[in-house]
Amino acid sequence: MEKMGVSVLVGAPKANTSQPGVLQGGAVYLCPWGTSPVHCTPIEFDSKGSRLLESLLPSPEGEEPVEYKSLQWFGATVRAHGSSILACAPLYSWRTEKEPLNDPVGTCYLSTDNFTRILEYAPCRSDFSWAAGQGYCQGGFSAEFTKTGRVVLGGPGSYFWQGQILSATQEQIAESYYPEYLINLVQGQLQTRQASSIYDDSYLGYSVAVGEFSGDDTEDFVAGVPKGNLTYGYVTILNGSDIRSLYNFSGEQMASYFGYAVAATDVNGDGLDDLLVGAPLLMERTADGRPQEVGKVYIYLQNLAGMEPTPTLTLTGHDEFGRFGSSLTPLGDLDQDGYNGKRQRPQELRRSLEPESEGNESEFRDKLSPIHIALNFSLDPQAPVDSHGLRPVLHYQSKSRIEDKAQILLDCGEDNICVPDLQLEVFGEQNHVYLGDKNSLNLTFHAQNVGEGGAYEAELRVTAPPEAEYSGLVRNPGNFSSLSCDYFAVNQSRLLVCDLGNPMKAGASIWGGLRFTVPHLRDTKKTIQFDFQILSKNLNNSQSEVVSFRLSVEAQAQVSLNGVSKPEAVLFPVSDWHPRDQPQEEGDVGPAVHHVYELINLGPSSISRGVLELSCPQALEGQQLLYMTRVTGLGNCTTSHPPNSQGLELDPEGSQHHLLQRREAPGRSPASSGPQILKCPEAECFRLRCELGPLHRQESRSLQLHFRVWAKTFLQREHQPFSLQCEAVYEALKMPYRILPQQLPRKELQVATAVQWTKAEGSHGVPLWIIILAILIGLLLLGLLIYILYKLGFFKHSLPYGTAMEKAQLKPPATSDA
Repeated sequence: MEKMGVSVLVGAPKANTSQPGVLQGGAVYLCPWGTSPVHCTPIEFDSKGSRLLESLLPSPEGEEPVEYKSLQWFGATVRAHGSSILACAPLYSWRTEKEPLNDPVGTCYLSTDNFTRILEYAPCRSDFSWAAGQGYCQGGFSAEFTKTGRVVLGGPGSYFWQGQILSATQEQIAESYYPEYLINLVQGQLQTRQASSIYDDSYLGYSVAVGEFSGDDTEDFVAGVPKGNLTYGYVTILNGSDIRSLYNFSGEQMASYFGYAVAATDVNGDGLDDLLVGAPLLMERTADGRPQEVGKVYIYLQNLAGMEPTPTLTLTGHDEFGRFGSSLTPLGDLDQDGYNGKRQRPQELRRSLEPESEGNESEFRDKLSPIHIALNFSLDPQAPVDSHGLRPVLHYQSKSRIEDKAQILLDCGEDNICVPDLQLEVFGEQNHVYLGDKNSLNLTFHAQNVGEGGAYEAELRVTAPPEAEYSGLVRNPGNFSSLSCDYFAVNQSRLLVCDLGNPMKAGASIWGGLRFTVPHLRDTKKTIQFDFQILSKNLNNSQSEVVSFRLSVEAQAQVSLNGVSKPEAVLFPVSDWHPRDQPQEEGDVGPAVHHVYELINLGPSSISRGVLELSCPQALEGQQLLYMTRVTGLGNCTTSHPPNSQGLELDPEGSQHHLLQRREAPGRSPASSGPQILKCPEAECFRLRCELGPLHRQESRSLQLHFRVWAKTFLQREHQPFSLQCEAVYEALKMPYRILPQQLPRKELQVATAVQWTKAEGSHGVPLWIIILAILIGLLLLGLLIYILYKLGFFKHSLPYGTAMEKAQLKPPATSDA
């Protein structure tokens, strides 16, 4: 490459090439630097397609491939050293005749002596295949050259993803390379070996770098292990001579991917290589306790005594989900001045500009400043001479340059001087913001020009505090004007500039709404402030007064405490069950009752410490009411009475047996007007106190209490209903802020379990045979009664007239002739 000048290597892992039968095999392009335009040409590392399996037995499906170059991501890793180039395909896969499945072993191609020879270096393509060996090695996932040109590869998938480091000199690779062989054993190659199973899924070799850390003249290997050490991650430095471990540096947070990127360079200029490690997924908590992924870079400086296990300096990202530390590289000697990227030479750029003769614009902003007009003239020195051989000359008293000014006529009276009177009002929907909340905030402004002239290039400037972010305009088509706003970051503040018109005419009245969020709120300030002002380019009365809108910073957390009794009511008597005088198991005591309590921080602020206290009636007049068997869900709890104080045999957790009870409407004693309420302090109580740690927004905690209702006590008070009331109180003791609310959150709750009675077992119904017998006896008595009445003539008809009258014929009365 030295003969060709400076060039740039570009990897294209999904590029299509001319390799037969290969889809998106990938390529590496050589782009000469300094030519215009730049023409990049692909480097022909491999022009062949996938090799076929040479089998003695013919396959009915034809020849099968032994390697798979499609989608191999060739060019994903590219490194250069002098006249040598290393390009790798970490997803290259192959198979053996005895293994039907292909293994993604990865491969690399090494170009030496300015492309005079191309060598393939695939150290993981070996007989030790499958996941237990090097079958998933993905060699070339990371790669580097030492200063002497030695090749170092990382294969994070070897040995059940323990990972592996492999290294060989270019001479060793060349001597062991036989292109007709798939497996080439490189003599003298250094490589890490398989460790115990506790190192599985560690990803050794996910990233590699080289540097001098052992005090000799041989560069050592730096390897990132981002999932090792219980996913805390670590970085190991291996001796470049015998690959034994020299140093290990551990990450500080699980799943931060410590070791995702590594680099070695002399940071402080003392002549010793230093170590840089990236952890792009590291998370830090904000002031309100919310975790956010920012990423971090750790810098370990080397001294004459060696390396220290703790970083000398750390760099933390600022943008959430920015993945700060995903890639690291030494700057290097970019300008070939012999220094490691620490000096820069100033450069001077000269250009000549020509004015545009017809550069008129239909709109320009500055309408107040006078327009300068200048005209200059001179004789053309190339003009031909006249017939006498003379050239024209200018009069010595004439001016060769004429200048004048033109003023734009404004609608501002005879003097053409505009004097606005700018006034501004600001309104807000709230006057406070809460720690831990995004704090959506709408601010409304009313801008007026009550002066005699227009305000030119008028704009509203809003200086927002560093805790705030601008999110857009408030849309209100009826009242608000359509604005054009630009948002800038100025030092630690945010500047919002909105155009109000050019000009903002006299008598103008503009309403607008701006939407902000305040996600970066801290407890270092008790207030935050937005400053509004109208500015213009007028010479007189060019701006309004500054109007400040101030909001107080407060901490507030609302907690929700919910509870339920399962079941809500216990019915007595229990069918086919009787309590034992000397219970041995928890089922001998009585029905099971399960209380569930859930505490939720509704936010917006966090709570750092609190206490949950519960009290339940346990005994009355020396007689047991509730027998506590278990307390689950929370740790760090103390009780006044230990659960299962009598040492009964408990049912396995999660499989408590409930006594079957009739689902009937409970009966009520005629003498009782309602259930008797049993609660503290009237009854002897079971008390529970649980210390709770941090409770952030929308986080919850749950507590389960398992009881047995002491049936014997209630059976002695037959037909008397009871209500067993437990009381829960949560009180926040501390919040993680210097700004505290006037009153810390507190919540109370009562959960009741009813004891009710059903009808006695003997009164539940009449047997069927008694009903049938009663019907038959009733029918028999009815038949006997009918028979007696019949014999007594009860059913014979008796009329008020006698039988003689019934038989008499009705005749008309006799008449005399007298």
